[in-house]
Order: sequence, then C-alpha cells, then structure tokens
Amino acid sequence: MKESIWLKNQLEHITEIRWLVERYNTHIQNLQQETLLVWHDTASKNVRQRYLSPHTEESIQLNHALKEHTQRISEQSVTLDKFDDDSSTVNMLSEEIEIRRARSQTEVASSAISLSLCTDRSQETLGLLANVSRLLDGL
Repeated sequence: MKESIWLKNQLEHITEIRWLVERYNTHIQNLQQETLLVWHDTASKNVRQRYLSPHTEESIQLNHALKEHTQRISEQSVTLDKFDDDSSTVNMLSEEIEIRRARSQTEVASSAISLSLCTDRSQETLGLLANVSRLLDGL
C-alpha cells in the first residue's frame, strides 16, 4: 500500500514538472516571437540557431520523455492497485481457509471419538450377542 501512495506522489510530481516545463517553453517561444519582430539581423539569427532552436527541440524531447514516463507510472499504479486488491482477497480467503481447516480438524477429532465409541459399542454388542447365542444354545 505504501508503494502505491509513493507511486501516485511521483506521478503528481512528474505531472507538475511537465506543466512547469511546458509553461517555460511557451514563455521562451513567446519571447522568440517578440524578438523576431524587433531583431532581424544575422546575430539574432545566429543566437536562435545556436541556442534557442536546440533548446526548443530538447524541450520537446524532454516533454515527450516525461509524458511516456508519466504513462508508465500511471500503468504501474493501476497494476499495483490491482495487486493490492488481489493481495487483500488472498489474505481474506487465506483466513477463511484457516477457519475451515480448524473446523475440519475439530470435526475429524470428534469423528475419531465417535468412531472409538462406536467400535467399543460394537465390541460390547458382539460380546452380548455371543452370550445370547450361548444361552440359546444351552436351552
């Protein structure tokens, strides 16, 4: 259960990071657009090509990687929740099995006592029948 909570916290944290990265990138792109209106010289073109364009490409890759990572964590969270549910079910069934095993053990012990009494009664009955048979033979 602790792992599930930790995983969900990580998911929230990565989602916040993605949101911040997207805001930052949007801000940079807006600044680039504004500078295009003012600066049209070779130096500004150089700055865009050397620094800003690679930054934009890297931010797109970072956002894509974070999105995939978020998806995997989300899938793992679902799997972990299912595992927790299945684990709870197994524990509940295990307890039920233990209760039934204990009940069966009690019934087996009771049956053994009943069998022993039945055997004793059968021996007594056979002894009495033998006596009755001898008495009948003696008549």
